[in-house]
Amino acid sequence: MYTGVFLRFIHGVLDNFREAEAFLFHTHLAHVSEAMKERDPARALDRLSMMAQGSGGGTRIGDCLATFNRHHAARVIHSRTCVMIVSDGYETGDAAKLGAEMAALGRRCRRIVWLNPMMGWDGYAPEAAGIKAALPHVDLHAPAHSLESLAALEPYLARL
Repeated sequence: MYTGVFLRFIHGVLDNFREAEAFLFHTHLAHVSEAMKERDPARALDRLSMMAQGSGGGTRIGDCLATFNRHHAARVIHSRTCVMIVSDGYETGDAAKLGAEMAALGRRCRRIVWLNPMMGWDGYAPEAAGIKAALPHVDLHAPAHSLESLAALEPYLARL
């Protein structure tokens, strides 16, 4: 439901931040920066769909962050990096592992921003075990349910 909004947002981030990288996670992690640089949104979505094979088995955020922390973080993160995670925080794996990997990520970067499409829903509260484990390590937990909610992040990102 939010794919088009996120696709455009990620395009904007990659276009405006020289050192930006994009990763997709569900049951495994995929580095998708090159696919996201595709100027045609339909082609970018097709490339992402091929890279996201295996999705639908739930979201194992902790396992994906473990892969990121061990295989990519040293290359793409430094002390001034702002990491943005776009997720509802529903974890089908071990929530404690998610918390531990978030702590490890937080030690490497300047800020962690968690963009949550569920925050746009009336009555939403961060009750799921995954988001509860992640939030102590998050500097900004913000809605990501519309272009307006993403545009509202501009002043925050501009200060980084």
